Amino acid sequence: MEPKQGKRYGDNMAKQGMSMGTGKASVLLCLCIGGFPAIATAQERRLNISADIYTRYDSNLARSNKANSSLRGLHRSDITVTPSITADILYPVGRHQFSLTGGIGYDIHTRNSRLDRERIGLDGGALLAISRCNANITAGITRRQSDLGEIGAFAGEEVRSVNNTETVFTTNADVSCGNSFGLRPFVTVGYQNAQNSNIIRQRTDRHMLSYGGGLGYVHPTIGNMRLFVTRSETRYDNQIIPGVGENGYDVTSFGASFERNIGSRLTGSVQLSWTDLNSRAPGTPGFNGFNWGVDLTGQVNERLLVHAGLSRNVASTLAVDANYHVDTMYQFDTSYALTSRLTAKVGVTHSPRRFYGSSTEFGPFLSRDRQTMIFGSLTFARSDRLTFALDYAHDIRNANGDFYDYTNDHVGLRASLKL
Repeated sequence: MEPKQGKRYGDNMAKQGMSMGTGKASVLLCLCIGGFPAIATAQERRLNISADIYTRYDSNLARSNKANSSLRGLHRSDITVTPSITADILYPVGRHQFSLTGGIGYDIHTRNSRLDRERIGLDGGALLAISRCNANITAGITRRQSDLGEIGAFAGEEVRSVNNTETVFTTNADVSCGNSFGLRPFVTVGYQNAQNSNIIRQRTDRHMLSYGGGLGYVHPTIGNMRLFVTRSETRYDNQIIPGVGENGYDVTSFGASFERNIGSRLTGSVQLSWTDLNSRAPGTPGFNGFNWGVDLTGQVNERLLVHAGLSRNVASTLAVDANYHVDTMYQFDTSYALTSRLTAKVGVTHSPRRFYGSSTEFGPFLSRDRQTMIFGSLTFARSDRLTFALDYAHDIRNANGDFYDYTNDHVGLRASLKL
């Protein structure tokens, strides 16, 4: 499933420009990656609601060269304005907690008006403390225009095939039992449904059932650890294989995850799992190997914050007609408080992918790509309620064919007012 889809909505929108950013709809097949359901404890009520407006210029909104942009009826350069409402709400009731994070916005394009549509990323959760057990129940929805960098051109339908809204619903339940500290066995189950609005792209509509369990260990000085076994079954609704049924793939993963605050200045999480993937598509090879995730954040001093991330996982995307792909990501960024109100941030991400079981139903054949983004931002807190942010990014993508290669520069300005 796609965990945390819509969480940290403001940060994700800034990276994606609340327009057509990288937008890779990845599916983490290890339910426990980076996730440790909290032990229900009393927390202060939090109610943060903001009205935002984000204006962004893209030199290559179409994510393609001039000829292919024209073929699809797109203007390469464009300005997108996105008003939105975002929320970060935590409401404790006794030992229970209820939360809502994310936002709702609408993309308005100056030149490519047929791409105007809603952009939604919402996550709701309930953490229920029942006797010695905790039930962590979450549900989320994302809805947006498909990433234009991944949308190919249908022969004879080049213009019509571009307009596509992706909608993904995700729900998950994780139940763990035991003392507040020590061993806590758990079970987890999740479901995801992902749909395309464009009828000619509904070939990649899919649903996924995930389930698993394991043993956790919680200790205030050692940290949070989990040993887990999970299974995920992904099926493509509109791909029927004679004698097999719905196309898709099955994944079994087992591994361990660890999370800890190391002193007051360093926080981190690490996960490692062995993944065995079996494809239901004839002729498409499976995948056996390690997946991993490392995320470290260090507070060097009062002004300087450093973050590094590394991950690899098996995933699928609505925009590309492939059975699955292996996605690797490297990221480094750093933030520096120039003053008490002005913060600068710079960073780089690099994401190579390899696709398996690709076809030409959605356009030119795509077997592999790699994307590099260099980004920076300046955030100015005018007051406790009013914040301005200026961001820039240079994005380069190289694939096995020229159709999917592009470069893009964007500049964006955001104003955010806490209500």
